[in-house]
Amino acid sequence: MSDLERLRAGAAHQAVMEIRAMTSARAYRQRIRSLPAEIVINGLGQALAMLVRDGASDRLEDAAAARTLMEHLQAWLCRGFPASPLAARKGPLVERITTCSDATYVWAGVEAQAYLRWLKKFAEAYLADADDGGRRG
Repeated sequence: MSDLERLRAGAAHQAVMEIRAMTSARAYRQRIRSLPAEIVINGLGQALAMLVRDGASDRLEDAAAARTLMEHLQAWLCRGFPASPLAARKGPLVERITTCSDATYVWAGVEAQAYLRWLKKFAEAYLADADDGGRRG
């Protein structure tokens, strides 16, 4: 495993451990399952816009899950990733990727997918599923 993969894994593990006790943990896990496909189908910008929209939802667990996932992506892509081209930019992640170069946008999409793979693995391992009725791990 490369140093970068270890950093991704560590950041994802920490993120999932932080939300284990939250009531929105199950909704977060469900969101993690669908977000990689949403990025492939719609692009990173639209997928993030949907997270922002869902973060304002009336359904509290879904809204909290969307906001938390957006926070985790922003933390990794803007601060956690070594030498991130988005780190020097200001503002929320959506603003940063809508004003960046094409190359940076593509990088952000690829890196988001790589980070999401780790988030998904840890969410599957540690967060409750609707079918299992309780916490995992």
